[in-house]
Amino acid sequence: MSEKDTAAEVEKLANDVIGQAIFVCNLCDQFKHAETYSHHLKLAEDIAYHLKRLSESQDFDELVKQIYN
Repeated sequence: MSEKDTAAEVEKLANDVIGQAIFVCNLCDQFKHAETYSHHLKLAEDIAYHLKRLSESQDFDELVKQIYN
């Protein structure tokens, strides 16, 4: 893999992490303003799903090292 391809792969990973974090923040904001039990439950499920996806990148430095190796 060329250095340019590797850098693009790392940028893609970083953008995914940023996107997940922003999405979780937006869902939490919606959760604060939800008025029904069913809406709270749906948002809670969505938040849990995206937190799980975000946690897959908790070892971000290791993921970056794997891309470069």
